[in-house]
Amino acid sequence: MRRQTNSKLEIYLPNPINGEATTKADLDNYVERLAQAIMKAVHETTPRKRPSPHSKRWWTEELTNRRREANHLRNIFRRTNHAADKAAWRAKANEYTEGIAQAKTSKWREYVNNADRKTIYQIKKYVTNIPTPTFIPTLNDHEATNEQKVTALRKAFFPKPPPADLKDIPTAEYPQEVPYEAQITLRQIREAVNRLALDKAPGPDEISNRVLKNTLPVTENHLRALMQASLRLGYYPKPFKHTTTVVLRKPSRPDYTKVKAYRPIALENTLGKVMESVITETISYLSETHELLPLHHYGGRPGRSAEDAMMILSESVHKAWKEKKVYTAIFMDVAGAFNNVHHRRLIHNLRKRRIPHAIVAWIASFL
Repeated sequence: MRRQTNSKLEIYLPNPINGEATTKADLDNYVERLAQAIMKAVHETTPRKRPSPHSKRWWTEELTNRRREANHLRNIFRRTNHAADKAAWRAKANEYTEGIAQAKTSKWREYVNNADRKTIYQIKKYVTNIPTPTFIPTLNDHEATNEQKVTALRKAFFPKPPPADLKDIPTAEYPQEVPYEAQITLRQIREAVNRLALDKAPGPDEISNRVLKNTLPVTENHLRALMQASLRLGYYPKPFKHTTTVVLRKPSRPDYTKVKAYRPIALENTLGKVMESVITETISYLSETHELLPLHHYGGRPGRSAEDAMMILSESVHKAWKEKKVYTAIFMDVAGAFNNVHHRRLIHNLRKRRIPHAIVAWIASFL
């Protein structure tokens, strides 16, 4: 099936865009044609999965046979109405019920025994989370219709950012940016695609990460040309800015009639996520190579983790104790930190950190 999809793609894909002679409108058009070609090839070669709503992972062929036998004996009893036939039917029905319980237990134990670093957290959710209904109840005591709920959730998820003091930006002087050659390589594209998790939900274009990985040998030159043109123009294509927002319940909240008990998940187009990954890795490389971040900055840096930060904190506390001193630490949790980032301030900070202009312009367009 992969070969069939790639064969179709070779027919439907447009020619790679010319990164040196491209306008923003050309880039938007190319993105749409590229996504349409991939989806057309997938639809023609990959049938849609139609899972039964009654399917269970613990179901076995033996249970099917037991159910069939129990139904057969039940039909006999209905025809004869004899006590012996009823007893035979009930015995087989009880055997079928016990088989279901045993199958569930066996499958659960198998799932737990084969847990890995990812599924172990899913097991924790199964054990600790209380089953809750999937619909959203009336919010704030009066938001009952779907339209009212959407309005209430939108206001909670996307509030207007507070005013920011930007008086220092117009007169700011920026240091020399670090050296950077704005060239996208196939290696960057391959690494970005290979980092994608296979079973993540796709965005509005319905192109899954699995499709991107399977078709990469055919599309990698097109993706590189797309990323190169986007970086040269300092422009994030408009089709990638369309997302699907899914509302999820925050776990273990006491009252799900309050909007603060929910959080949004934005499902982005996967082609755009590849571009974001390339830029992220580029910024990370430049930051580490040219030492653009403070020594004790741990968030989002390769080779550093929360464990390292806690180890440094622990060592600092014990050092102070040995010197008969008191160690004081301040922990801050900024509510809505990412949602309330001021775009001009962010761009200003990037330039202060000597991030190259090509990347800063691309991020400004992304925002």
